[in-house]
Amino acid sequence: MTSDLPSALFDIEPLVPHLEAGAVVLTPNRRLAQAIVKSWGGYCVQCGLEVWRQPSVWPIEDWLAECWQHLQDRGYQACLTGSVATANVESLLWESAIIDDGFVDAGTQAAAFARKAQDAFHNLICWEVPLTDIATSGHEPVLRFLQWQARCQTLLREKDLMTLAESYQVIAKAYDEAALPIGNEVVLIGFQNPPSPLHRRIVESAYNEVVEWQSSRAVADARLFVADNDAAEIAAAAAWARDKVRENPSRRIGVVLPQLTKNRYRVERLFREAFAPEYVLPQVPRGVPTYNISAGYPSSDAPLVRSALRLLRLHRATASLEYYVEVINDPFWGRVFDDQIIRARCQVLLRDGDRVEPGGGDFRACMERAEAAVSDLPSGLSQCLQNFQRRFREQPAYGDLVYWSREFTERLALLGWPGPRSLDSIEYQQHQHWLDLLGEFEALDLVTGEVDVDQALNLLARLCRETPFQPESDETPVQVLGLLEASGLKFDALWLAEMHDEQWPQTPQYNPLLPVDLQRRSDMPKASVEQELGLARRMLQTFKSNTDLLVCSFGRYEGDTERQLTPLVDSLFSCDSPGMVSETDTEKALTAQPVSAHPLMPRFAPVTLERITVDKAPPLDLPDAPLRGGSALLRDQALCPFNAFALWRLGAQPLSEPQPGMNYRDRGVVIHRVMQLFWQATESQANLLAMRGEDIQARLGVICKRVLQPFKAILGERFVDIETERLCRLCSAWLDIERARAPFEVVGLEVPAEITLGELRFSLRLDRVDRLTDGRLAVIDYKTGNTLSPRFSADRPEEPQLFMYALTRDEPLAELSFAQISAQKVQRVGLSDDPEVARPMLELRALGLESWTVALQTWRHQLTEIAAEFRDGDASVIFYTREASRFQNYLLPLCFCISW
Repeated sequence: MTSDLPSALFDIEPLVPHLEAGAVVLTPNRRLAQAIVKSWGGYCVQCGLEVWRQPSVWPIEDWLAECWQHLQDRGYQACLTGSVATANVESLLWESAIIDDGFVDAGTQAAAFARKAQDAFHNLICWEVPLTDIATSGHEPVLRFLQWQARCQTLLREKDLMTLAESYQVIAKAYDEAALPIGNEVVLIGFQNPPSPLHRRIVESAYNEVVEWQSSRAVADARLFVADNDAAEIAAAAAWARDKVRENPSRRIGVVLPQLTKNRYRVERLFREAFAPEYVLPQVPRGVPTYNISAGYPSSDAPLVRSALRLLRLHRATASLEYYVEVINDPFWGRVFDDQIIRARCQVLLRDGDRVEPGGGDFRACMERAEAAVSDLPSGLSQCLQNFQRRFREQPAYGDLVYWSREFTERLALLGWPGPRSLDSIEYQQHQHWLDLLGEFEALDLVTGEVDVDQALNLLARLCRETPFQPESDETPVQVLGLLEASGLKFDALWLAEMHDEQWPQTPQYNPLLPVDLQRRSDMPKASVEQELGLARRMLQTFKSNTDLLVCSFGRYEGDTERQLTPLVDSLFSCDSPGMVSETDTEKALTAQPVSAHPLMPRFAPVTLERITVDKAPPLDLPDAPLRGGSALLRDQALCPFNAFALWRLGAQPLSEPQPGMNYRDRGVVIHRVMQLFWQATESQANLLAMRGEDIQARLGVICKRVLQPFKAILGERFVDIETERLCRLCSAWLDIERARAPFEVVGLEVPAEITLGELRFSLRLDRVDRLTDGRLAVIDYKTGNTLSPRFSADRPEEPQLFMYALTRDEPLAELSFAQISAQKVQRVGLSDDPEVARPMLELRALGLESWTVALQTWRHQLTEIAAEFRDGDASVIFYTREASRFQNYLLPLCFCISW
């Protein structure tokens, strides 16, 4: 009977004699050390043991830390002169040294240089290169680096600290002085990159015998898979691993992705789709998957940590609207479950405030108004915000990081973080990780001193960005690993991805602060092509020796660039013939499956859908007052009946999108008001023609400043000056068109009117009515949008506004026109029956209308039919033009079908 437990990740049997003899095992990483310990436990169980001695298996960095601890316990003098700085503390000290030098200001650049300097100093010590060897190298950045190093050493000594690499020097000296006992045997396993000279010297001093472990198994089968691109390659690997586990759950499957850290989110998505496609369904709880991805992601990307960092910035006086929307939608704060309606209403109120950067007071006020509007759903959200703000007002201006750590914890508690519901397994781990991060944050107090709240938050956010988070999982049969993490592990089947010539071997990555030739001579990491080639060959040989089935793959194309298979792959196969290239059943299935099909779809049985006609709403109860919406209601009904029903009967509206300065609605109102006041003062074309250009500009300037006065307090005087200049320029361009028209006088501005169509009453307001010299009227409507191309000849008028205006006039007409006044175009678009008046507009005859009488009859008939549709409840999802489907597209989620 086959066990469902996965097989061991390490072949323990050849190592058993060494472990039984008490040998110490050192590995390059914690994953391999844990695999060896678990394999030893499994071996002891198979031998019938109930208890056994824990083997001494260490990641080499942990072993060195243990050596340091032993030296401290023994009172070794060099250990008592200073503590070992954590990596984050050391990085901050390097950054301080660089800023003190004046090379760069505080910020991203300083942090980047600090990381390079920290790595350079670490490598110089571990590869035992004296600083004097680089001082005379002639490499210009070295002089700057040495200045930083001297300043950093001063800062370290002031705080009784030393770097991690310097602690290794102390350990090496202690072994030389016999301050630590010497062991018999140490076994080095999985070191594809040889340990540094300093590490090697310490290990050789600590043990009488050093054994470098080599696996001797040969690969049984090797295959090659070529995908179109990287995404297809990862998807194929995921499907292959899934099928292998389904065939035999006890098999140990490995997928090695050299760029795993870079592609972590894509890998996670594709593996979830392969192993658990139902995770997208809302009723499916999130759980730990049956595969493990070794690469973590920045802690700041973990939802619970990201929530905490976001909420802690609520003290700011102003923030972007997007920030407050994220806070509103954040599920990790509040005290009750059912507060979604209140949160949604708060967002609407905040957006309707029309501020790109609302204030904290605006946010709290909107939340209070939202709660008041839904009084039967007490949420306590506004009280959480008030308590948070009160706590902020009571805080001191400065404090140390220990104080801020506790203060941040208190503030989050006031907001109800991490929320009212129970955390799932991954969220619980994120919460514990957050507590660990706060501990590390407090440790930075050694180098920061007292800071204000924003500085403290920036330090905490940086720590979260630079600290990876990796959720722990139970034993899983599938391991998704990076290159170095997979070294030394044993698999029943292994998929080795990215086997193209750009990845194998990798290109050197020199530290710019150190001379390149010195890095090569010292054999520092990633310092030469030869080193990378040797590493690639050793790794491939290790993978070949630690699996029964090896699948190599690569994505042929990256964009338009074609890749080639790495020549190193030849060493994995026993011959050069293409017969080794095979295609598994999984790969065939992947090829046959449509790319657009979600992996979840095959799990649903095919069903026959019943089509139900729901395009008829209840007839409208005719109100006594005119309908709201005016001409826009008939426009929407003409374009798409369902949209009109959703907007004007259901009350659907898009969420407001505040814009910097004035929004489109404000700009339209301002243009209308400026034109109204100008023609109130000017009255006729004759008076316009009698004015000099500078007089027109002066009048426009006075009017524009008057109209823009309400915006001055919000947007500032400078904005009003700029907007006045813009408005004067646009209005002058329009007045040039007015000067070329047939003579007229203005007889009506903002003229109210009513019309009844299909038993529906509409209230209208005509922007302007002119009278020509022959007594006929010209009706003008101002438009400030950038696009205006009405189809006057359509059976369903797309812009019925002018037609409705015309039907309210009892006097003869000469012209109906839109005055487009926008930054993109200033023009006159409309209709007339007089060729002289019409230029450059359309003549009625061009539309097949012989006279205004025929036109008015036609328009009344068309608009009455459209009004009757709305009255009778026609809600068909029909877009009568392709442009209509893009207009009001925020309603598309409500439409159940699209037809033409």
